[in-house]
Amino acid sequence: MRKLTRILYAALAIGVLACSTQSNQEDKSKPAGKNRSQIENTYVVFLKPSIASALALDTAGYIAKDKQALEGLRSNAKRRVQDFCDSLKIKVDPSKIFVDVAVAFVATLDSAQVELLRANIHVLSVSRDVIIQGKPIQQGKPIQQGKPIQQDDEGRPQDWGLSSSAGTCLMSCAVARAGGSADGSSKPAVIWIVDTGIATDHPFLNVNVGMGQNFVNPTTNAYDDNGHGTLVAGIAAAKQIDWNGTMICSGVSAGASVVPIKVLDSEGIGYWSDILDALNHITKSGRKDDVVNLSLGDYPIFDCLNEIPGINDVLHVINKYHFVVMASGNNGGNSDESLPGCINGRNLFTVGAANCNLTCADYSNFGSSVDWVAVGTDVFSTYLKDASGTWTYSVVSGTSMSAAVISGIIHLKGTKPNSGGSICCGERCPGGQPFRYRIGTR
Repeated sequence: MRKLTRILYAALAIGVLACSTQSNQEDKSKPAGKNRSQIENTYVVFLKPSIASALALDTAGYIAKDKQALEGLRSNAKRRVQDFCDSLKIKVDPSKIFVDVAVAFVATLDSAQVELLRANIHVLSVSRDVIIQGKPIQQGKPIQQGKPIQQDDEGRPQDWGLSSSAGTCLMSCAVARAGGSADGSSKPAVIWIVDTGIATDHPFLNVNVGMGQNFVNPTTNAYDDNGHGTLVAGIAAAKQIDWNGTMICSGVSAGASVVPIKVLDSEGIGYWSDILDALNHITKSGRKDDVVNLSLGDYPIFDCLNEIPGINDVLHVINKYHFVVMASGNNGGNSDESLPGCINGRNLFTVGAANCNLTCADYSNFGSSVDWVAVGTDVFSTYLKDASGTWTYSVVSGTSMSAAVISGIIHLKGTKPNSGGSICCGERCPGGQPFRYRIGTR
């Protein structure tokens, strides 16, 4: 028997907490392995080109050079950063020096060192590392079932949002509205799931374990101990699911290779420094036209480009090589106050959520930064094993889900989605000059 859980996920609508804030709640929620003093004294430092230039800024050269040549350039750039730190008597772990997506390092600093760096002409920014926290909201109780389509206790049909419009393969409205599921297994590009990890042994996910990495605890693999990353991966790329003989097409780019990049722990909590580390890894290890799914964010923020120093520049380097898909957030507010979704760029796509009838989801953020919408309400997807070791599946809602739909579309097409029309969102359509949002399809 397989089990299904009905959940509303808050798309990891994350709040960034100032590191100087003292609270019992924050102490209880911090990831294992990092204590309170480490959080307060850890800083992310970005350096100017006078020390070294990010390797990936040279787009043509970065792609053309072989791995050996790049490794030589990388070693040289990291040595220059190390020499800079040594000159200021700043201890830095070599694994926390980044030179591909940006020239930066993460280190534990005292107040004197912070002021010394901020006064240095070679330093672009010095900012305290921040906790990133997102806790999903669960609605209802877990529902056990032996079949994907059945009747409830009162004899009413329960179809979990699945329909048979595609013949023998059932699919949720989100996949149907996206143009259906198609085989993405032969595509050379991968989908990077920057999230809570992925259930790497899931029978209906094609997980590239070798390219994955755990940035929360580098000594272990990137297995999902929360569930959110596995849900996102399943919507973007699950193979055709055989549920007791019933076939379900839950992945837009079915069988696409998904890479688990774990930056959030079992409670959906992480650090900006780990996300930077992850994005540097993706830049260094990725292939041209990969898709990077960022179903995480901070809301509300009031200075999109400067709230977290460096993130804007990092994303604009990544989008030279990859498509970056970001959730707009589930606060029912202005997407321009959601980071990183507020950042705009050529291959940076922020995604809002619609309901199956193509009305705007009331939980979704909307604003000028939203590029696409997709159905994000009542989406069927892969989930984790239960206590007995049985795989479970879930019906979930949130802009994480609609972002995963767009990630699947882009992976299939190798370019931005087609427009399947547009929708206008209530109060956000004033005075005859409405915000109209394109519906992404393949």
